[in-house]
Amino acid sequence: MIEIATDKDIVAISVPFTAGVVAAAYLPHGGMSYSLLALLSSASIIPFLLLSLRKESGRYSISLLYLFLGAFCYCGAAAFIGDAGSGTVATGSGMSWLSARIESLGLRHESSAELLQALLTGRKDSLSRECIGAFRAAGASHILALSGLHLGIIYGLAGKLLTVTGNSRAGQVARSALLVILCGAYTLATGAGPSITRAFLFVLLKEIRKVSCGRSLSSARALNCSLLIQLAVNPLVIKSLGFQLSYLAMCGITFVAPRLREWYPESSKLDIMRRIWESVAMSVSCQLFTAPLVFLRFGTFPRYFLVSNLFCLPLTELLTSMAAACLLLDAIGLCPGKMKVLCDMLAQNLMNVIEVIASL
Repeated sequence: MIEIATDKDIVAISVPFTAGVVAAAYLPHGGMSYSLLALLSSASIIPFLLLSLRKESGRYSISLLYLFLGAFCYCGAAAFIGDAGSGTVATGSGMSWLSARIESLGLRHESSAELLQALLTGRKDSLSRECIGAFRAAGASHILALSGLHLGIIYGLAGKLLTVTGNSRAGQVARSALLVILCGAYTLATGAGPSITRAFLFVLLKEIRKVSCGRSLSSARALNCSLLIQLAVNPLVIKSLGFQLSYLAMCGITFVAPRLREWYPESSKLDIMRRIWESVAMSVSCQLFTAPLVFLRFGTFPRYFLVSNLFCLPLTELLTSMAAACLLLDAIGLCPGKMKVLCDMLAQNLMNVIEVIASL
C-alpha cells in the first residue's frame, strides 16, 4: 500500500496552516477589514506557491505557503460569514427522540434522568444550578460537556457489539461503515460541536486507515489530520473555547501521556495499580495543556481534577454504557426493570461522588 503522505508531511502542512489561522484570528489588524487582509494574504501566497512547485523547493517555502493559506482561509471566511463561528449546527429531531426515550425509562430519581440528558444529548438546562456548580467545583465540568469522551464511549460500546460481523474482509468493512455512520449521525444530531466533531474525525480517519491497509492510525497523525480538516472546513472555529480545549487535551494525551505511562515498571495487564497510574497519567497530561487556558479565561484552577477523574470517569463510562443499553432494549420493549434500577443507582452514585469532592 502506497502512503499518501508521511507523518512529517502532515505536520509540515497542518502546523503552519493552523499558525496562519491563529495569526489572522488573534493578531491586531487595526482598521483593516478582513476582506483587505484576505487580499493581502492571497497575494502573499503566490510567490511561495511558485517556490513550492519547483523541485528544489524545501519545507521552508512549503510551510510559508500553508501559513499564508491559513491566514487567507480565516480572513475570507470572516469577511463573508462574520468574525464569530462556533461550527455548531442546531440539534435535530434525533436528540428530541433520544430525550423522550430517556424520560420514558421511568427512573426513580428525576435527577438521574436529568443527568442522562446532559451526558447523552448535551442538554443541561434541566440540571439544577447546584448540580452544575458541584461539577464545576469538583473539576469535572468536562463530564457534562458533550465531547470526545462521550463519543469515545459510544464508539467503544458499538465496536464491541458489532464484533458479530466477524473478521472477514466484508465483515470488517461493514463494521467500519456502520461505526462511521452511527458516530456521524450522533455527531450531527447533537449539534456537531467542535469537540465532538474532532472526535468523529478521529473515528473516521481510524476506520478509513483500518479498512484501506489494515493498520492502526497513530494518534499524532490523526491529531494533525483532523486539525487540518476542521480548520480548512471552518477556520472561524479557532476561536471556540471547546475547540481549543479539545485539541489542547489531545496534545497532552498524544505527546505527554505515553511518556508518563512509561514511568511505571512493566507488569501484568491485570495490575490494578498500573491501571490507576494510566488514569493519573491521562489526567495530568490533559491538565498540563488545558489548565493554563482555563485559568486565563476564567481565573480558576481545578484543584481536585485528579481525584475527580480517578473516581468519576470510570463511573461516567459505566453509566453511559448502561444507559445506552437500557435505551436500546427499552426501544424494543425488552429492557429488564433491574437494568433501569442499576442505571438509576449509577447516576445517583456519580452525583454523590461529585458532591463529596466538591465539598472538600
